[in-house]
Amino acid sequence: MEVKSAGTGKAHVGGDESVRVLRIIGRLNVGGPARHVVLLNEGLQQRGFRTWLAHGELSADEGSLEGLPAERGLHATRVPALARPIRPLHDLLAFGRVLRLIVATRPDIVHTHTAKAGAIGRLAASVYNAARRPTRRVVVMHTYHGNVFTGYFGALSSSSIRLVERVLAGLSDRIIVLSPGERQTIVERHRVAPPHRVVMIPLGLDLGPLLAIPGRLPALRIELGIPDAAIAFGFIGRFAPIKELPMLMRAFAAAVQRAPLARLVLVGNGETREQLVQLAASLGISSSVHFAGWRSDLTTVYGGLDVVGLSSRNEGTPASLIEAMAAARPVVATAVGGVPDLVEHNVTGLLVEAGDDAAMADHFVRLASSPRERERLGASGRLAVANYYTQQRLVSDVAELYAAALSERRGMLRASTRAVGEPAAHSRSRSA
Repeated sequence: MEVKSAGTGKAHVGGDESVRVLRIIGRLNVGGPARHVVLLNEGLQQRGFRTWLAHGELSADEGSLEGLPAERGLHATRVPALARPIRPLHDLLAFGRVLRLIVATRPDIVHTHTAKAGAIGRLAASVYNAARRPTRRVVVMHTYHGNVFTGYFGALSSSSIRLVERVLAGLSDRIIVLSPGERQTIVERHRVAPPHRVVMIPLGLDLGPLLAIPGRLPALRIELGIPDAAIAFGFIGRFAPIKELPMLMRAFAAAVQRAPLARLVLVGNGETREQLVQLAASLGISSSVHFAGWRSDLTTVYGGLDVVGLSSRNEGTPASLIEAMAAARPVVATAVGGVPDLVEHNVTGLLVEAGDDAAMADHFVRLASSPRERERLGASGRLAVANYYTQQRLVSDVAELYAAALSERRGMLRASTRAVGEPAAHSRSRSA
């Protein structure tokens, strides 16, 4: 397959036929991975690629971005069992459905995202390739949006997951990670894939509306009844155990003793919500904590906050921190996963060790008491992300990777064809 890529970033395979990409993700819930795949397909389609998106169904407590592909004019197909949890019969049905999608769309590239969709999608692509001539086989890629090797399961389950991921990496032409820290985790710490197969392409988002926020916006604060004099700390994301929101809440409870006007806004929902409601009551901070639910109006959300916190035990590259920094909001986060690659301590934000409630509380008090410090860190954070974590850069990087992978496949096919032909030529020479 020959890739012709001009300076416009448009790519074609075999003459005028556009490169065809089937992208597969577990679900389109509110969060970084879902926005990532939609923005990626949108940008590639604008460059002349043909794209399809397959996704699973949402859990009852998740915010939905399932309408986003249609809003952007993209092809999207729901494959219900692609989402968690693991259920063998349903997963087998999902495998069959994905395999049929590959047959129907005839992609040049199958690109998977998130753990379960990555397993089903890569296995289906492998079966598809096994039944095709080399010239008809697809290139297979997978993106890690974080990983489940740490903080999710016990030692035995984590070891089993690493083994499975190594097998799946062997079925992949490229593995994509979002940060240097994630690359180190995949290549060196857990040895999931060899270095030559792993490529780093940072996250890209549509940051324009957030970069345009001039200062504090009143709408969210009026809705939630937060006084103008209060300093609003916020979290945006899933209420899941890996997010370790009790740590955030304990840190806030300690901070509010020294900064009585502080408020905590939790934007999202999830399985730990009731636990958090009860914890707020037991800590005596219920009147200072606001559960805002899932929100799609990101400009209103970030515009109404003064500081954004993150207390996760494990992360990839958190979209909420990039968005907060684009909105010029200082961030306080645990130094896990790809977070230290995004946030430089005391320059573009503040970092603490996972589980260190006291250090997070101290940072909260520091920011609550110093408008100048909030402004300094917010401005530095905005500058750090403004021209880097963009949709345009993401699409350009991925388009170049696709072109390189398809060209490499073409070169391998040519070399294979020459190797097959050489013995016959030598035989003719000897017989002459």
